[in-house]
Amino acid sequence: MRGNWMKAVAAAAGAVALLATGTIASQAEEAPDAEQVTNIDGVPMVEEDLGRPIGGVSTGSSGYTTDSSGREIAVVTAGGQPAVFSAVDVETGERLMHADIPANGAQVWAYATMPDRSIWFGTTKIGGIFRFDPDSLELTQIDEKPFGQPTVFAAAGEGDTVYFGTYPDSKLLSYDTATQQWRNYGTVLAGEDYIRSLDVDDGEIYVGTGTGARLAKVDAATGDVAEIPMPSEYADDTFVYGVSIRGGLLFAVSRPSNVMLVYSLADEEWVDAIPNSVSHGISPAFTAPNPGGPLADVDSASSGFTENSAGERMAIIADRGDPTVVRVVDVESGQQLLAEDIPRRGTQVWGYAETEDRSVYFGTTGSGEVHRFDPDAMAMTKIAEMPFGQTHFFDAVAGDDGRVYFGTYPDGKVISYDPADETWRDFGSVVAGDKYVRSLDVADGYVYAGTLGDAGLVRIDVGSGARTRVPLPEAYRDGSSVNSVSVRGEKVLVRSAPSNTLLVYSLTEQRWVDEVADVAGHDLSPAITTTGSGQQREEVVVSTTGDTLIAYDLHSGEQRVISMSAPGSARGWGMYDLASDGSVGETLVTFAGDGTLREWNSASGEATVSEITTEGGAPRTEVLISQLGPDVLAYDLDSQERRVISLSVSGAARGWGSVELSNDDFPGESIVMARPNGVLLAWNPETDATETFRPDVACGEYLIRSMSTGPDGNVWVGGYIQGVGRSDADTGDTRMFTASGQPESMVSHGEYVVYGTYGGGQLWSYDSTETWRYGSNPGKGVTIGAEQDRPVAMASAGDVVAVGSVPYYGESGGALSLFDPVTGDLEVFRNVVQDQSVLSLAYRDGLIYGGTGIWGGLGTEPTAEEGQLFIFDPSTDEVVYSGVPVPGAENVSALTFDDEGNLWGLTYGELFKFDPETREVVHIETYMEGETSGAYWTGRELFWHDEKLVGATMLGWGSGERIFEIDPDSLEMKVLVDDAINLAIDRNGSYYYSRGASLHRLVPQEVPACDRTVTGRHVGGLQVAAGERVCAEEADVRGGLDVETNGALMMSDSAVRGGVEVDGAESFEVRDSELRGAVTVRDVSGEFVFSGSEVRGSLSCTENAGEPDDEGNANTISGAAEGQCAGF
Repeated sequence: MRGNWMKAVAAAAGAVALLATGTIASQAEEAPDAEQVTNIDGVPMVEEDLGRPIGGVSTGSSGYTTDSSGREIAVVTAGGQPAVFSAVDVETGERLMHADIPANGAQVWAYATMPDRSIWFGTTKIGGIFRFDPDSLELTQIDEKPFGQPTVFAAAGEGDTVYFGTYPDSKLLSYDTATQQWRNYGTVLAGEDYIRSLDVDDGEIYVGTGTGARLAKVDAATGDVAEIPMPSEYADDTFVYGVSIRGGLLFAVSRPSNVMLVYSLADEEWVDAIPNSVSHGISPAFTAPNPGGPLADVDSASSGFTENSAGERMAIIADRGDPTVVRVVDVESGQQLLAEDIPRRGTQVWGYAETEDRSVYFGTTGSGEVHRFDPDAMAMTKIAEMPFGQTHFFDAVAGDDGRVYFGTYPDGKVISYDPADETWRDFGSVVAGDKYVRSLDVADGYVYAGTLGDAGLVRIDVGSGARTRVPLPEAYRDGSSVNSVSVRGEKVLVRSAPSNTLLVYSLTEQRWVDEVADVAGHDLSPAITTTGSGQQREEVVVSTTGDTLIAYDLHSGEQRVISMSAPGSARGWGMYDLASDGSVGETLVTFAGDGTLREWNSASGEATVSEITTEGGAPRTEVLISQLGPDVLAYDLDSQERRVISLSVSGAARGWGSVELSNDDFPGESIVMARPNGVLLAWNPETDATETFRPDVACGEYLIRSMSTGPDGNVWVGGYIQGVGRSDADTGDTRMFTASGQPESMVSHGEYVVYGTYGGGQLWSYDSTETWRYGSNPGKGVTIGAEQDRPVAMASAGDVVAVGSVPYYGESGGALSLFDPVTGDLEVFRNVVQDQSVLSLAYRDGLIYGGTGIWGGLGTEPTAEEGQLFIFDPSTDEVVYSGVPVPGAENVSALTFDDEGNLWGLTYGELFKFDPETREVVHIETYMEGETSGAYWTGRELFWHDEKLVGATMLGWGSGERIFEIDPDSLEMKVLVDDAINLAIDRNGSYYYSRGASLHRLVPQEVPACDRTVTGRHVGGLQVAAGERVCAEEADVRGGLDVETNGALMMSDSAVRGGVEVDGAESFEVRDSELRGAVTVRDVSGEFVFSGSEVRGSLSCTENAGEPDDEGNANTISGAAEGQCAGF
């Protein structure tokens, strides 16, 4: 039976003050006007306001202007309840003013600085339009929800006109600041919900939209619209962010691909793509000097060497980066002669082939392109793309027949190209099933190919194509790869991985004749005649794992260390007669892993090192682009070259400006931007100096987005827009912890608190036995992937945490993920119910139970009409049941098990009971009715607590929010509080919920056990009145006993001399007592205990809600025992 009224309920004391700084808040007295409610068991509960536990600065953008004195001013808005606008002095950090924007969770995503230095912006949530005057430091609201638009995302200005982009109708609006007149251009592109970004240039407005990631140009005068087609590879994206016009180029970020696309307005074509770019626009254009000098961090897998007709020696390297840059370098000076991009991030070149006409041929990884470099024309030409479907080239070598041979992936082919007639030949896959030919060389009409996978060496007759496998020595046959093959004289030298052993094969003897341990690098040098050892030798130079180089005698097998080293191994070799130092004889040249050219003269043994340098040039006109990592790129608007600057953001740049600072290290104009936390960063193009400013920005107080009970029974909360907090179950004190991301869900799993954040769908694990240190505990977030954006549901499920998620904007198909917070391992199962999102989870007896909603990411239309309940078996990775629990309900939003193993669930306004054994819904109870259409993800909860259901639900944001209890037997619902969402229950049984940014709890109060207690001799009988609770302890009652309707009696070690009449009592409990007279017990609604007692008379028990319980202690009845007590 549920809820013994004698049970004492522990009281919790105290409320807490708001914590916005990350330290423990002081304890506060309980508010004198605290409201009291009575729960479904009749236990009083007092509501406590615990303040606003999560706050800080989370800004969507920043704006910049000056006042009439020239003071540089930055403006930012901290989102929250309310949002807070601040204006600060850039250099001193002084807060000049701040003002509340009265909208829960409002944010500002763009500011427009006008010719009169005023700043204009629109907000989300209320569609507010504001103007900031830098001279009066006043913020004025100009309008609200213009043309019915509640959210304004984009803003840009030209002349006296400010342009705004809106949601949900993707309208383009303009406001003439001189005439104070609005203009509605209407929905720019049909079917789009958002104008997410815009810029204006020369009377044309360029807008980027969502949910279909489209781009359009609008004539400001006529309103005519022309769509600019996006590149086809981004057709499945959902948003276009960061639209910016600079120097005749349009920049726009396609999300979620996070690629900055560059469009030429003059040529009307896309001219560049910059991956891993953040979405909040680019900096103003600036002029930067071009002094030249050494190139840093040059990274190439190999190098090629050639010379032009004038005898000028050149090295060619592919500097891997974003993009990869092919650099041609003068060997003697290290001066860069040519640089050309391969427009694909991380593309690499593993081999170069020099032909008799001194051309160099190479293939790339990833893009499958084959290029030719002409040293006389100083030009690169792409001659093929993915010949025979091959996407990766891993080696290249020129044969005596004039053809160029390549080893490839994914079909493990050897293919060749004839420059004379521009024909290709496919020798086919070298080894069936092997995807890679990792290395090769050509000699005397044969190709020698090294494979990866089934590591081996294969000889191919270039005439017939016949293959002969050359078995490796037995000790190396289980290796993974032959990473290099070099034919030198009558020796074939191959490097076996992972042993890093150089194996030497004699073509004359047809056997393996030698081994060299601990070698590194992809290549061996050409054979060279040396005399440095005191005798003439024919040697090759080999890299070792310790950066030293050894000369290997091809005849004797002797080895010696030479004077040149190659940090990071030698990567490609050339051989010349160099004259720069007056040396005679042959000189070997290699590109080393540290980005330098290294030369070694075979006669003198002298070694030299050259850095790769660039010449100075004309000043560059550039913009800054923030990357997803800490890097910031300077992008040349003329050459489209990119370079990494000294500025490090460590978070997306939120707004850019140009300012003049007083610091001598910042001459002229400097570029300034804001981090999401309101910290300002400045960078000077002339000196490359950087500075960090930490202005006094007013904090916002974040709405509470999610909550859960932690491992120790304290309650954790997650904030919108970000933040994590904890409330102490005993004191109510709160503490905020440093964290990024918007926690959509949280759960306790062993000693871990696991939470999932939007955007990008990341999972975080905090070990509660250790101190919170963001970055290590919790460590780096684990990304769900599979186009999942919001982890909205969690349940501890055995060894893992089950996670339910919603996909990105414009995508359908959520996922169930299984996450191990200890190891970080993650399995993702998308579309466990096709095209639906996973909104709720529960776990029991090895199975995961999930509830889905028909909606996907924002901007999608559902493909189904009803949410489903599913059962997933993690032992087989299969859905073993799915069905609609409530016909017509779009979302199954909460699930919980009771003590008997029944599953209970919530939909919009219904409660259902599901039998896991029969897998049938056995009951549906409707509590609320209304318009159910629409996506929702958080705020609805259901728990089994103290033998009852406790839940939170709402009919929609701002309507119908309530915390309630339900009796599982009668299904009676009692609403405890209104205007409240989210729910967690701490270790003391208090209910936590939120109202906006405020955290509240209902604390159960101690209930008096009895209204009165009777002891000793009591003459005249005992009357228990209706609704009264009476205890009789060691009492001697003379004159009989009468318990009226809804009365309650608990008697122990007592005696009654007279008859006993109980009719309609709430409870009747008799232990170790003596009743001298007839006893009648009828219609007891609650506890009925008769234990270890004696009745000297008859005992009649009828129509009681439950059977009488003797608690295992026999009773003695002198007279007849009837009805429910017949067994006594």
